[in-house]
Amino acid sequence: MNNYDSSIKSMYLTIFILGLVELLLAFVGIATFIIALILQSKLTEAGKPTSPGIKLMLIGSGMHISIFVLSLASMVSGLFFMAPFFGIFSAILTVLLYIASFVILIIGAVMIYKEYDAIN
Repeated sequence: MNNYDSSIKSMYLTIFILGLVELLLAFVGIATFIIALILQSKLTEAGKPTSPGIKLMLIGSGMHISIFVLSLASMVSGLFFMAPFFGIFSAILTVLLYIASFVILIIGAVMIYKEYDAIN
């Protein structure tokens, strides 16, 4: 295994660990998203296709970040009593997005681990 493959393998392990941590902490989603983008660009430079696990981690992390932004928007609208309907709608949407995000992140983490384990 050369140095380049070792770097990719260590990034797989990093994104796997961050994906598991992201299930508990919303702020780690930004780091997971950035590292997944870096890994995707490294694989593209190496002439390898982007794996489905990385794509799922990008989607799941993107959803997690959007949930965080939606929650902040709901909080701000609630503070100023601008739109009570928006608060109820965003609460329901947030719960549904959290469930979908967790499912995607769990599947992505399993796929990332399998891809990590397959690298020699």
